[in-house]
Amino acid sequence: ETDSECPYKGLAPFEEDDAAYFFGREWLVGELAARTVQIGLLGVVGASGSGKSSVVAAGLLPSLRAGLLPGSDRWRHVLLRPGDHPMAEMFGAVASIVGERSGRHALEAAIDAGAPDGRLVVAVDQFEEVFTMCADETEREAFIGAITRAATSRPEHVLFVLTIRDDFYGRCAPYPELAALLTANHVLVPPMTKEELRRAIELPARRARLRVESALAETLVGEA
Repeated sequence: ETDSECPYKGLAPFEEDDAAYFFGREWLVGELAARTVQIGLLGVVGASGSGKSSVVAAGLLPSLRAGLLPGSDRWRHVLLRPGDHPMAEMFGAVASIVGERSGRHALEAAIDAGAPDGRLVVAVDQFEEVFTMCADETEREAFIGAITRAATSRPEHVLFVLTIRDDFYGRCAPYPELAALLTANHVLVPPMTKEELRRAIELPARRARLRVESALAETLVGEA
């Protein structure tokens, strides 16, 4: 008997609900998790289509929820994209933790909600939208400032994970606090190795009680 759900996402990014079918990036997930210890900000940098969003949403976050690090099963998570108004997006994301409360203290309240033993993980996907979609420099500076202040002052209680396209990495340089945090702690997402590609092909099928013929897997790996 097989599962009715297709175990492959095609060109769509993996989301947290797809964690059961996310294979091939185990080493990278472990590296990202190790970089979160007592650090307030982690950059996940890579080319467009390299899998940055997927490795965070379907790899890192579910692994932390599962207790990959001591106590990480008690951490709270929010996921957002900056869009046109990044401050509003962040306030909306933390509303699930602090209710309808908004305003400039919403982030601090969400961090406090998990203290002293917990931690708030704020995953900011496609951070480059801060530059491509947000047209208001004042709001851009406020968003970056809120992130860097919290990451610097309370790293034991908050973690920001920023996925950034490599061609926008240099756009962070004019913001000294952000540049310093990213320089100190970022991971460059590499292409998948042949073994990682093989796992990404074969293991989702196995999870769905299917089998990929070895010759087909070899052909797909070779073409990839």
